[in-house]
Amino acid sequence: MWEDQFWNEMKRIRRAIDRAFGSEDFPRTEFGNYRHARAGFLEEDDYFVITVEIPGIKKEDIRIEIGEDNNLVIKAQKKKETKKEDEKEGRYYSRQYSGYYRSFRLPGEADLENLDTQYEDGIIKITIPKRKDKKKKIINVK
Repeated sequence: MWEDQFWNEMKRIRRAIDRAFGSEDFPRTEFGNYRHARAGFLEEDDYFVITVEIPGIKKEDIRIEIGEDNNLVIKAQKKKETKKEDEKEGRYYSRQYSGYYRSFRLPGEADLENLDTQYEDGIIKITIPKRKDKKKKIINVK
């Protein structure tokens, strides 16, 4: 009984923290166990560079999605499975998932069709060229 009270109190505290700091840094959808990855964003004349720290993740466990409104999402999932069988105590099986999550809303001039990615030493580097066909619109003030 006291365990239920303990976990209910922990959930209540977590909700209070989420309300106090906003839910942006603590995604509550499918990314509840994910950490907000540290990242850097650099703009040059012809391209953008995004670097994201995701240590301990294998390259094949990284997923990059491009959504609506030039929204780029990086998900990296770390999987850990433990299987132990003991005749006296029965079977034991544990599965743990965690990872990193980060999203960026990119400017309209970002050419998301031709981005380049590199992953080395726990850091993913995404280079996004700027569109060449961007046109500036000049508005005359009346």
